Amino acid sequence: MSAGPVNGAPLLRVGIIGYGIMGKAHSYGYRVAPMLRRLPVTPVVTVMSGRHASAVAAAGAAYGVPVTVTDWRELIARDDVDVVDICTPPGTHAQMAQQAAAAGKAVLCEKPLGLNYPEASAALAAVTEAGVHHAVGFNYRRLPAVALMQQMIAEGAIGELRLWRATWLSDEFADPATPYDWRFDRAMGGTTIADLGCHLIDMALTMAGPVRPPPPPAGGLRSAR
Repeated sequence: MSAGPVNGAPLLRVGIIGYGIMGKAHSYGYRVAPMLRRLPVTPVVTVMSGRHASAVAAAGAAYGVPVTVTDWRELIARDDVDVVDICTPPGTHAQMAQQAAAAGKAVLCEKPLGLNYPEASAALAAVTEAGVHHAVGFNYRRLPAVALMQQMIAEGAIGELRLWRATWLSDEFADPATPYDWRFDRAMGGTTIADLGCHLIDMALTMAGPVRPPPPPAGGLRSAR
């Protein structure tokens, strides 16, 4: 990290891979975060990458990002990047996270971490072995109503939790005129469960705790005859 601005907090230099909706949202988040809460660092987006030079350059200008590149590997290798923020479709997440970890960069990855368990496991192993800070962006757990429910459960306000049930309702692709989207490509978007259902899984784990195997039946295990 380099020396920070007037408030004295050191700069945390962020490189965002992806300039679409999430790249835009994250750019905004880094800018306003110090206004909402006192932070030990000042996050600054130093570079953004995207496949199309003109599009990522326009996005960088709109979001206030000084440098744009078309190769995400170049972004990871830059000396002015402390954190690699992955805001691309799920099919690219695991590889990018692994390469960022290998470069010694902290990793913030949009959900899901991978298209499947082996991909996600490999990415987690990479950041763990590299000893870098890492996180997956499950934002819905921070919604005020959800956070309040977490607090109520933790405090025992609702008693013993016996059932957690949720339904994800979304109509963003119900219109037949909706243009083709990467979410429709299994190799890039995974499945609906991977891309959107993972939010429900995260909230269930956050509220109810980790999945535990059921206890053995009374009297111990019995052999089948």
